[in-house]
Amino acid sequence: MVGLSLVEALSKASSRSTPSSWKVYAVARRPKPRPSIIIGASSRSKYNALLTWVAYALICKQENEPFRFPGRKYSWDHFCDVSDADLLAEQQIWASTTDKAKNEAFNCSNGDVFTWKSMWKELARVMSVPYVPFSGESFDISKAMSDKGRLWDDIVSENGLCETKLEENATLNLLTCFFNLSVTV
Repeated sequence: MVGLSLVEALSKASSRSTPSSWKVYAVARRPKPRPSIIIGASSRSKYNALLTWVAYALICKQENEPFRFPGRKYSWDHFCDVSDADLLAEQQIWASTTDKAKNEAFNCSNGDVFTWKSMWKELARVMSVPYVPFSGESFDISKAMSDKGRLWDDIVSENGLCETKLEENATLNLLTCFFNLSVTV
């Protein structure tokens, strides 16, 4: 089975033994459009890019600091996509409850592509935070946010938010990973 894709290997294995069924979601060897960055509103997702972006923007807003892009020029300029967690969940529920979906691999992506160059300005506008274009220099967002825990507590208190710690909502190393890639996702 060396050299076979996961779908090919599963097909061979299930044809040799008793009938079985399988499904494949978002495997590593993936033609587009399998999801790359998955976002959605969830207070229980440790790696939630959406909550991390929002926490970073709120802290910038509170300090009247610009909403700087914490990545590399490559990530700023090249196309990217994100997929909605609800869309992906609906697709997985459908595939797991539909008989005709047995023994198939599924792609699920919103299908929209964008550049962070165009998206970052829109995120700043939506969050009412000062925008600055990418300076060409990356910065360490984890280090920049490392002492913002008390400020986050103030934001939570002032806005009547669910009491959480900054590190519960903001997975800053995730943003560092997303924005410092040298390949298109």
